[in-house]
Amino acid sequence: MLRLAPGALLLALLVLCPGLSVATVHVVVAGSGSIQPVIDAAAPGDTLRLSGNFSGAGNVGLDPAGKDLVYLASEATGATFTAGGQTVFFFRSGETAATRVSGITFLGSSNAILCDGASPTLSKLDFTGNYGSPSSGVGGAGLRCENGASPLVDGCAFSSNAHLRGAGACVLSGAAPSFLDCDFSNNSAALGGAVYVDDASPLFVDCVFAGNTAYPLADVGGKYTFRFHLHTDFFVKNNFFCCEGGTDGDRHARLRGAVNLGFTFTEWTEVYFNIQ
Repeated sequence: MLRLAPGALLLALLVLCPGLSVATVHVVVAGSGSIQPVIDAAAPGDTLRLSGNFSGAGNVGLDPAGKDLVYLASEATGATFTAGGQTVFFFRSGETAATRVSGITFLGSSNAILCDGASPTLSKLDFTGNYGSPSSGVGGAGLRCENGASPLVDGCAFSSNAHLRGAGACVLSGAAPSFLDCDFSNNSAALGGAVYVDDASPLFVDCVFAGNTAYPLADVGGKYTFRFHLHTDFFVKNNFFCCEGGTDGDRHARLRGAVNLGFTFTEWTEVYFNIQ
């Protein structure tokens, strides 16, 4: 029986199948270069394995321009972005679920990840200590999804994030993201302690919300009428559902398995829910 070494087998496949492409793993170590040039040079399907603490030009405002790549934190050292109030990743050119971001920590960002009409896969990410000011607009200190974006957010933690205008963790505007097994804890903001939903249809499955706070707004007073729509399965098996009310009715945003909620959702005014 003919036996080929793995390298010889790969060479044989490339010779016999000239159209076959092999994804490349690019190792990027903080302090030895920046990430954006590696993104620019990478081919679709390539992996960037990131190691260390990244900050500064070339390591924030990253834009793959529609190229589906995989961004993984090094298992040995991890990967952290300290963004200085800036966005780390812009996914705004139709990136698909083949774009994966996994195992990374985001610190000090405003809208750490922006998904604008894109649907990447975000897994095992830690958003902590991110913040936003009124000058940054209505954003989520951790994640902003808009214009039809439908990312899968799986096993991520949003903790101790704050925004002076938007949401502590996520702002969802005209988007349909899915959150699976995520934790939202000790976030705070003016519009939504953890999550603010505007004309969006998010799905939350087995997520935990604890200790999130929406700031009281002194100028609200009694000027507004609180209006919101509730789905018919508002309380099902002790799970909580809440949805932003819109002129066209129920947006079908569901939260399942949540144990403690503190955030706001309505398009007419700010309402604070704290369900124990």
